[in-house]
Amino acid sequence: MIEPIIHIGFPKTASRWFQRQFLPYVENITIISKKEIFRTIFNDQNFIPDYESIKSQFTNYSGKLILSDHGFVGTNHSLGIRNYLTREHTYRLKKIFPNAKIILFIRNQPDIIASTYLQYIREGGTYTLSKFIRSERFRKLNDLIFFYYPYFEYHKLIEFYEELYPPENIFVYLFEDFCINPKVFISNLSKTFDFKYDPQRINYNKFNPRYRKGIIPLLRFSNHFTEKNIINKNYFIHIPAFFEYSRKAFSWLNQWEIFGNPPSSEIILGKNNLEKINSYYRKSNRILVEKYKLDNILKFKYPV
Repeated sequence: MIEPIIHIGFPKTASRWFQRQFLPYVENITIISKKEIFRTIFNDQNFIPDYESIKSQFTNYSGKLILSDHGFVGTNHSLGIRNYLTREHTYRLKKIFPNAKIILFIRNQPDIIASTYLQYIREGGTYTLSKFIRSERFRKLNDLIFFYYPYFEYHKLIEFYEELYPPENIFVYLFEDFCINPKVFISNLSKTFDFKYDPQRINYNKFNPRYRKGIIPLLRFSNHFTEKNIINKNYFIHIPAFFEYSRKAFSWLNQWEIFGNPPSSEIILGKNNLEKINSYYRKSNRILVEKYKLDNILKFKYPV
């Protein structure tokens, strides 16, 4: 019987660090590549997946299997396509791995939304923050999917997984706990899942650091000269290879303190947007405390 460990995200909660800087150095696991995940679980060639065939393809692996992909809950761009994609992937995981253990990382909503917006800019976006989160622009499912507030109501995703998996198989962690002391966090995580690794081989440096305050408007303006990499954007003209060269240039410029410090989430969001975000997520976060005993979210100033 296949009983893998499945790390499902969220995006912007150190998923890439987990996949590139930690898991490859765990000695007693077999990592299922993203390519294999897309070929099997995310495969959309059949209207109804052949679950038995997919399941049989994972029986040839030996040892403790682990799958890690925030695509299970939706990427920075799709946000789960109004959670339709999130639910579909959850059903697929249950059909293929009915006894899996699920790892979920969550993050303070103002921080994760600010970080999601900056990732949008990093990958070619041009909208202002206010336009980026103005979800009422899209009212029908077949409209172009953009920002979606319910995506970050974490209690709903936890409840949904608990409908399919035993609660003891679901492990929820705070991104902020990881940031405070990543070495201790990873040590405790490894004890829970019996990960064997050499601590000296793990690089705890930040992956994908935030741009400085003065770089962000320059980067957003430069994105008007490339059609890459985002659908939801405006651009004046597409200059071939401009996207790639500009990213290298801005990464170099980001080293210089003359452009200021990386801005806080409060500065990125602005007062009015911050108040709206805090108001929206208070109810969901109170459920995290009252039902799931995630009291640490209070320490990290999740809106409650």
